[in-house]
Amino acid sequence: MKKVCKKLIYPVVLIVIGVIFGSFIDNIGSYITTSLNNLTSFSASSSDMSSSYATTSNATNSNATNSDASETTITGDISVPSDNFLILNNFKITNPEAEAGDKVNVDIKFTGAKVANTSVTFRNSSNEMFTVDIIYDKNGAYFIVPNDAITGDYSIKEIMLVGLNSNGTTFTVYYDSDVTDLTQQLTEYEGNIKVKEKAKLNSISLKTTSAKTNDKVYLNYKADINLTDMKLIFNKVDSSESFTAYVKEISEMPYFIIPTNTLPGEYNLTVAYLTTNEGTKMYVNNPSGVNPNTYFDFNTKLTILENTERKQVSFNNEDYGNSILSQVYDATNNAKIIINADSNSIISSDIFNSIKGSNKELLINYKDVQYVFKGKNINLIKDINVSMNYDRVIDDKVIGKLINNGTVLTFASNKDLPAKAKVRLRTSQALKESVGTTNIYVYYFDEIKNKFELIQKGITETKDGYYEFNISHTSKYIMTSSKIKDSLLTTGNSIKFQKTNKSYGIILASILIIAFALIFSAKVVNKNKNKIEEIEIL
Repeated sequence: MKKVCKKLIYPVVLIVIGVIFGSFIDNIGSYITTSLNNLTSFSASSSDMSSSYATTSNATNSNATNSDASETTITGDISVPSDNFLILNNFKITNPEAEAGDKVNVDIKFTGAKVANTSVTFRNSSNEMFTVDIIYDKNGAYFIVPNDAITGDYSIKEIMLVGLNSNGTTFTVYYDSDVTDLTQQLTEYEGNIKVKEKAKLNSISLKTTSAKTNDKVYLNYKADINLTDMKLIFNKVDSSESFTAYVKEISEMPYFIIPTNTLPGEYNLTVAYLTTNEGTKMYVNNPSGVNPNTYFDFNTKLTILENTERKQVSFNNEDYGNSILSQVYDATNNAKIIINADSNSIISSDIFNSIKGSNKELLINYKDVQYVFKGKNINLIKDINVSMNYDRVIDDKVIGKLINNGTVLTFASNKDLPAKAKVRLRTSQALKESVGTTNIYVYYFDEIKNKFELIQKGITETKDGYYEFNISHTSKYIMTSSKIKDSLLTTGNSIKFQKTNKSYGIILASILIIAFALIFSAKVVNKNKNKIEEIEIL
């Protein structure tokens, strides 16, 4: 018996070593993945920062005329002044994103004769072009994006320099990107620019002049472009207090909710952030120190009244703290807790713990999606990330090969949620065109098996303009107007959450070690068997 146990120890030890070795591999893989993600995040942050350079002004195309440019001449870096001699050394666009009518600053340097005029032609991938004149003043050089410039990414097609000789005659020098590589020819060169859709606020007003905390405040606005988001800042008249309002249902009946922690008093609307698919533009009511094109006279006041009821607690997630958590705990047993997570998508586990076992309802708003949790259903206390984005099926490299219509909903990875949640997705025009408004299917997509699992069918747009379905874990889901064929569906029980690749190192190593152990054991048994047979023969 002891010999048998001793023989069994070896495969068991090998299995344990395999598990430890597999875990070590996973840790290394996780470290590398984290490092790559951090690097990607840094790169993304760096690219996002470029949008902050975009400036605006009241300047129009009439400012950027040949006559304007020729009236002001500029002498570049002239080491050897010479007639009929002009070289462009540097050309750098310092704010690479702009709207039509915007002023774009340029760092430009020459060697040689005086410059009478400079014009630049930009071209996009569709071969659409626009030409601007460089304007020189005491602050440097700039140009104005034409009002009729089509949105998109542009690069320089040609730079034309008009030189001025000492006798008053002129000559022309061309730099054509089709002929020569400007990045190689110039000492410093940056000639790309993104022309964004123009986001202009024409008017904004509130439908009420006073409201209590937790109240919905409806508003009217007019803008010359379709907005995806709007954020408003209100400042208290007699102090430095302020509150942030995130406007919801912006294309239907726009409104915002006054946070519970807002102090009573009179407030002025001072800042508005308008967001489109191209980016965000800020308007302020204080012209001092800001670009004139961002100034807006809101002339909008709102008086906040104290609300002593505890039937609702509303707050912006970036303001979350102990005082707000206390209000959630102190709210009535059937209170509604509303969180706006547009600026911070991580919901604290303490919030779920504060409503667990109660009749309180938690409503989390993130952009165009809402999550609804019932306190009595909470069975798991954890932080969750409520961010979500969606795209067309055809734009997903994997799913697009399996089905050809619908929308992919990609939720932040949380595995199991604290409880089953009702998801309410705003019915945007893009979603309506993709999935319709009636008889909609929602499937969970298993990214390991590349299979679909039916979650809900027969979904119809609600009266208030949402699609509703229930989920218990976050991963990838598909909304479609067509039933997915059976051969693409999973069989068996539902998967609770999307497994990550982290366990595969352990599994793979364990399988290999077990296989090795079985082979080793078989050889030992066979060897012993042969010995026994030899003894019996003797």
